[in-house]
Amino acid sequence: MAQLPGTFNPDEIPDDDELLPAGKYLAQVIESEIVPTKDGRGQILKLTFEIMSGQYERRRIWERMNIMNHSETAQRIANQQLARLCKAAGLGIIDDSEELHFRPVTIEVGAKVDETGRYRDQNVIKRFYPANASNAEAAPPAAARQPHPARAATAPTPASAPPPAAASTAARPARPWG
Repeated sequence: MAQLPGTFNPDEIPDDDELLPAGKYLAQVIESEIVPTKDGRGQILKLTFEIMSGQYERRRIWERMNIMNHSETAQRIANQQLARLCKAAGLGIIDDSEELHFRPVTIEVGAKVDETGRYRDQNVIKRFYPANASNAEAAPPAAARQPHPARAATAPTPASAPPPAAASTAARPARPWG
């Protein structure tokens, strides 16, 4: 048991869990992980996006992509989503979800409403666009954005070059924390 420093009344805490309004937002992936599907026969890529500017700056939205699934349709849809995200982020071939991190993209956000009332409504990402998409809410000026470095692994690697894993690490953008 852990004694709280005082009494806690959940009714006194405002619920700021409102949905983002439908629209386009400048965002970046800040976390990713691969998890098994419920039945254990596939894999899901879980991505956490953070809004980078405007009224909803620092708000988060989550995306789940069934990158390996026994349903060919689910897997095809996830692969199409991932391809659109990679292209919007200026990436070619990737082999680690961390390569998606901290690369600004414009996301088009909508809402998924549960007609049964069993689940809360939730935001969904409908589409990905390059960060310079002119209709993203409060997008920073082009001069403030960093260009995406070309992925080193896409070019032929000379025999004396470091292995592909080291080369792709060098091509990643600097992390915000240094």
